[in-house]
This record gives sequence, C-alpha cells and structure tokens, in this order.
Amino acid sequence: MADNYLERRMEDLRNGKVAREYRKSGSSVRRTGMHFVFPPKRVLIASDNPQVDNITRQFLNADCKVSVMSNCYDQSDRNAAFTGVRRYPLNPIYMDNLLKAWRDIDILIADSDIADAIIRKWREHRIRYPYVSDYVCRIILFTPTLPPTEICAEWENTLNATVNAINLNCHPENDISSLTAMLTLPANNIISRMIFQI
Repeated sequence: MADNYLERRMEDLRNGKVAREYRKSGSSVRRTGMHFVFPPKRVLIASDNPQVDNITRQFLNADCKVSVMSNCYDQSDRNAAFTGVRRYPLNPIYMDNLLKAWRDIDILIADSDIADAIIRKWREHRIRYPYVSDYVCRIILFTPTLPPTEICAEWENTLNATVNAINLNCHPENDISSLTAMLTLPANNIISRMIFQI
C-alpha cells in the first residue's frame, strides 16, 4: 500500500497536479493592492482632528501600540470601538505617564500647537534613556507650515526622527490614514521636512 501511495504521488508530481494543489491552497495571499511589512511600533496621536479614528484604526491593524490624546471623544463609544488604545486628554502632562508605561514612543502624530510641548518631554526622556532601536522615529504634524529649519534639525538630531507636515485646511474630510502609514514605513526615513497638501 505504501508503494502504491508513493507511486501515485510521484505520478501527480510529474503531471503537475501537486503544484496546482499548492497554488490553490495559497489563495489567502492578497492578489490586489500592495502589502508592506511593518513591524509593530508605539504610536502617539495627539490631536482633536476628526481623522484620529481612521489613523488609529490603521495602526491597530498593523499590531501597533496606539495612544490617543484628544479632548473630543466620548469615552464609552471610543473604548468600545478601539479596544487596547490608551486614552488621555489633550495635555502634554500625560506624556510622563505614557513614557513610564511604554518606555518610549516611535511615532508622534500631533496638532502643531501641542507638538512642541510633547516633543520637549520626549526629548527630556531621551536624554535619560537613549533610544536603542534602528528605526528612525517619525514626527508628523497637522499644520500648513513646518517649524523653522533649526527646530526641525534639533528634533531630527536629538530624537533620531524625520519631521513632516500634513495640511488639512483645504479638505479636512479626506482620509489621510494611508498617507500617515506611508510616511512611517521603515524604508521611508528619507522623507523629511516635506509638507503634504491634502
């Protein structure tokens, strides 16, 4: 019986039947769109922008740790929609609690008016506890203009980060979650000091 099995399997292999079966079983592979490997990161989103939910969902789907600082949310509704998200009011004093829990962050997506205070606390943390990952951190600001060149350079050097801006003034309803995901891909650390008009 064993000999007949081996003979049948060899015959199937010669006829290409085994290869066809293998291709059929691999049908769960995505056939449309593009897929990028994205190692899990620690993401802080500090904004009252309505795009926060879409961005949060994008990073949760990539198995990232996500924390949201925002004043415009209903605690019960959002916690039901996004389990595992750390939530804080939009205030930089909560940065200490977050850094204590996570030890550091890799990606900051923030409104420009609060970003400076958050980055100040982030830099103080980095002075005490250096960053050990080879991932170049990301700072993405919701603003029509970037900070002055010397400030961008200081953030890039002390935080090992890129600094980019997204201007949502023209079409604030547009979903920018794909853009933020693209800017945070490891290979896109060459994109810095750019303003994206949406």
